[in-house]
Amino acid sequence: MAEVILENVTKKFGDVTVVKGINLQIKDGEFMVLVGPSGCGKTTLLRLVAGLEEVTEGKIIINGRVVNQVPPKDRDLAMVFQSYALYPHMNVYDNMAFALKMRKVPRAEIDDRVQEAARILGIEKLLERKPKQLSGGQRQRVALGRTIVRKPSVFLFDEPLSNLDAKLRGQMRAEISKLHFQLKTTSIYVTHDQVEAMTMGSKIAIVNEGVIQQSGTPMDIYETPVNKFVAGFIGSPPMNFFEAVVQEENGRVFMASEGLKIHWQEKLAAKAKQHGLGEYIFGIRPENLHDAEFFEKVEGCEVFSGQVEVVEPMGAETYVHLTTGKDRFVARVTPKTGARVGRQMQVVMETAKVHVFDKKTWKALR
Repeated sequence: MAEVILENVTKKFGDVTVVKGINLQIKDGEFMVLVGPSGCGKTTLLRLVAGLEEVTEGKIIINGRVVNQVPPKDRDLAMVFQSYALYPHMNVYDNMAFALKMRKVPRAEIDDRVQEAARILGIEKLLERKPKQLSGGQRQRVALGRTIVRKPSVFLFDEPLSNLDAKLRGQMRAEISKLHFQLKTTSIYVTHDQVEAMTMGSKIAIVNEGVIQQSGTPMDIYETPVNKFVAGFIGSPPMNFFEAVVQEENGRVFMASEGLKIHWQEKLAAKAKQHGLGEYIFGIRPENLHDAEFFEKVEGCEVFSGQVEVVEPMGAETYVHLTTGKDRFVARVTPKTGARVGRQMQVVMETAKVHVFDKKTWKALR
């Protein structure tokens, strides 16, 4: 196992800078997920750690050693790619053993490592099969097994579940998380799927336009996003945003937009006064909006009306898409809801859960 430290890491392709001065510490045994939209620089960052791309500026330190000039084969890393990249003419055993054979590892040790990895992944009965005889999930397990047998100090995962269907992705998320719990090897995992990030990472880093916007535990980032981008990226359905004006009337502070007039409780009102009245962006997660018919209003809640546009039953919950004035938003409500398309629905907002962002900088107000 090893600690991985990135110090002011920058990568340029000609005049284009795709990774911009990133600083990040991944502690020994940690499962770090790099998550962000396509083209944000997260895969390039992973390839820099792997040594598949050269660092333009900065340092990459693995287990106390600067590895900028160290070739990939000498960095003690193992990488799982988006494509399984299995040798089609070899059976599962030989696919898993190939890298060890190239390193001249003794035959008995190779057999022990392959059998151990197969047992961990539950593929002992597949060792004689060729890749074409395997399902997508089985192939991905073999790709994982090929990295496990090497016993590296760091695992690198480049969107390994992208080629799987939704059900299999869920199963493999659990498998990889269980694998990390067993092996406790430092891992860096790249994905564009925020659900994978939230459910798998002990720490996550949100990347956008080559910059880490925020890093921390999944729940810290979910509950206290530093800016509007992070707030909107993490969470499913994503956070609702309203452009509104903060005003004061008869000693009470409220937010007003074309279709809303929501009074703030004391804590939020004090924050608004501290930063000055005026235009802001407000965010509220769908689970903090409720169908008033089935939610008991308590202190700190406000009720307003919305026009129902779409109703999405999900089984254990229902997503209701609504409009009020020019604003569109989603409420995550009980499946008992009586919401019907074209009708009005009374919505309860938990104002204590509102996030406030500067309209110009998108930064969260603290």
